[in-house]
Formats: sequence, structure tokens, C-alpha cells
Amino acid sequence: MINEEVWNEMIKTGFGDLEFDWFGIDQDGYLGMFSSFNRGFIPESVKLSRIEYLELLNEIEKMPSRFKVKLITKKEGIFDDWLEYSKQGFISFDYQDVYEINKTGIYELISQPENLIKVNELEIKTNLVEKIPKFKMSFNQENGIKEQDLKNKSA
Repeated sequence: MINEEVWNEMIKTGFGDLEFDWFGIDQDGYLGMFSSFNRGFIPESVKLSRIEYLELLNEIEKMPSRFKVKLITKKEGIFDDWLEYSKQGFISFDYQDVYEINKTGIYELISQPENLIKVNELEIKTNLVEKIPKFKMSFNQENGIKEQDLKNKSA
């Protein structure tokens, strides 16, 4: 759990290394999970309230793992967290620049449910769904998503 001090020092300011997952909804109603390591783009609306973020995270963690998933990345590694989110219905991305010498600014697609579902098919409280940032773009992209596109296409 992210305490208030960590939230204020790292998440709000954007400084410091901390594994941080945030969530978005694309133009088609599909859910995306973006693991940023607090280095990739995080929408300002996500940073507004630690309490609301933790409430949403708690709801997501309670969701059942009910979907078959596809591991998309060809990189070596342990991708259990991304696969778990995809089992819950999320298209899952990682900001791989954290580990790269040549920076790309891309959230790499790690995994996704075999059959994409829409946000309204998931069991998340309506008031929390309304807090998830929306984007005027599709998350269903094989080559990942440029963080600049996320910045430019946020609704």
C-alpha cells in the first residue's frame, strides 16, 4: 500500500523509483493497465487523490481472474503481475525504458485477454470507473503505445 508520504513525495512530484500501476479506458471501452515505475507518463487525474486511487486498486484486486490470456512480449522476464491483470480483463503495458539504454518512450504491450471485453462488463463500482482516465485512442495495439500519444490523446 502506498502511504501518504510516498504518494506526496513520489507520485505527486514524479520523482523517485516506485513501481506504480495506473489504469485507463480507451475509445472502445477497453481497460488498460500501465506499469510506469514512476518514470513513464501518469495522467494528472490519477495523481489527484491517493484515497480514490487506493479504492480503485482495491476493487481491481478483488476482481476474479476469469479470462485466458496471451503473453505478447518477446522479452525475457517474469510477467506474473501483467498476466494477472490480463486475466481480470486488462490490456497490460510496461514502461520498459526503465531497463533500456536506448529510450523509446513506449509503454510496451506485455499481455492481454484472449477476448477483449469492455469496461462495462467488469464488476467495478460506477463511481470508480468514472475516475479512470479516458483516451481517444485504441489500447489494442501490437507495438505498444508511445507515452506522448497517451499525453496527447487523453480525453
